[in-house]
Amino acid sequence: MLDLSGRPPAVLSPVASIAASTTPSEVPNFAQFRAYTAARTDLTASTQTSYLGAIDQAASILNRPLTAIEADLDAIEQRFPLKGFDLDHWPTERAYKTFRGRLIAALKSFCGVHAEKARLRAMEDDWTVLLAAIEPRVQGRVGTSDWHPMKLQMLKSFALIARSYGWQPRDMTLERAQQIDRAFSGNVRESQRNVRKLVMP
Repeated sequence: MLDLSGRPPAVLSPVASIAASTTPSEVPNFAQFRAYTAARTDLTASTQTSYLGAIDQAASILNRPLTAIEADLDAIEQRFPLKGFDLDHWPTERAYKTFRGRLIAALKSFCGVHAEKARLRAMEDDWTVLLAAIEPRVQGRVGTSDWHPMKLQMLKSFALIARSYGWQPRDMTLERAQQIDRAFSGNVRESQRNVRKLVMP
């Protein structure tokens, strides 16, 4: 998977900056995650309240102090999977998905996922050249253009992960394409399998 563990770009107060910082040997915890979220100035009041509520609810379900819960995106996504609805904690599946969406969105910001994606998208490299060459082929109505717009979006996602590994189109091998493929699931994974044929040597 993508290693997007850089610090987030949101504007923080001095207190939150201290709370969100860690030493190389220290794993960020939910106390730091909550302090960071509480001090964010790029959120509306209602969104901030909903994010904090999701963090507190997760801590209650895990039944551990905030300082004892690692703010690890992979671990939290595994603990609260897409199909993790449990009547003991949520009245409906929709309520669970709302909770999960808020928790993951807040945690992605804390872990720097959004900032890292923006950095990768802004890169000027061989992927930029390839995408620019394909862009004109999606012009026109769907069904009449050479490329379906969604196909280009899939290639952009493929390129994003390739960039995170430091791979350019000329570096792609079957093994590397399969490694990228594992970052996706379901219909998205099937689309990526079609897209990777375009960048294989």
